[in-house]
Amino acid sequence: GEVCYARPDQEGESPYDTWEKATSNLQAAVDLHPKFVLATNGTYIVDHSEGRNLGLTLDYPVKVRSLEGPLVTLIRGSYNANPSTRPNFEKHVVTIRNGGASVEGFRIERGFPPLLYANAGLVANCIITNSYIGENQDINYVFGTAIVSNCVFDATGADDGHVNASRNPVTLSGSARLINCEVRNLTMNESKAGVTVRGGIYASGSSIVRNCYVHDIRYVLPVADNTGNAGIVAAGSATVENCTVRNCWSKENPEGGLRVKSSTATVRNSIFWGNTGGADETPIDIKVDAAAAAATFEN
Repeated sequence: GEVCYARPDQEGESPYDTWEKATSNLQAAVDLHPKFVLATNGTYIVDHSEGRNLGLTLDYPVKVRSLEGPLVTLIRGSYNANPSTRPNFEKHVVTIRNGGASVEGFRIERGFPPLLYANAGLVANCIITNSYIGENQDINYVFGTAIVSNCVFDATGADDGHVNASRNPVTLSGSARLINCEVRNLTMNESKAGVTVRGGIYASGSSIVRNCYVHDIRYVLPVADNTGNAGIVAAGSATVENCTVRNCWSKENPEGGLRVKSSTATVRNSIFWGNTGGADETPIDIKVDAAAAAATFEN
């Protein structure tokens, strides 16, 4: 059918084409290949049982939408583990691999990173938060042609002080776009040799970070083995435009608000203020690598 319906705490009856027949299993609705899955408020648990690591998986052009938004509608991972340990596998909460697919209006939480794994499609009006710690993994990975719009990435709880913690809230590559988003609240207290840390947003390839607000990204990191500690790291041919970055700090390899790593990166019409680096928290808003001296800065 055109539409499937979802309601928590209800087994439902296939094809889930009325509210009376609605299912609590979002994946079951998606697998019927409707154009839309509409979900009323509540918590939807994704299957993280043995061998199921992708969470809610969209390989088909289906739009999964909540009726009442991310404050009252959750997609939650079901894998519960001792937070002081890390598995050698990922437990995504949402995976999108089709350009016509979208997830809109949910709080996405409680997976082993990446929580959000998207190489196509759209994620909009979501709050992505409460990641378990991971083994040298991006908390969210957006690549290919994927677009994330009007979302909040809240990294609160992504690091518990153990070594090898999740490395950064958002990594972009390919031609992915991050638009009108807020990225906030990561404090990483420990790391060790071999862990790659990439800043609040690490943008590479031809990705675009536009109209985003990044704040309170803080790296203590007693071991300086990192590729970027700033609020935003611009690598490759990435573009950063119309962004604001404040109150970001890194103790080792002080970088502050923005680090530009590539001569083909572009930074346009953005504000960096109140960012610091080093043990004494010296003001440092922008750091440009020697290899990035020819990068483009506008306005």
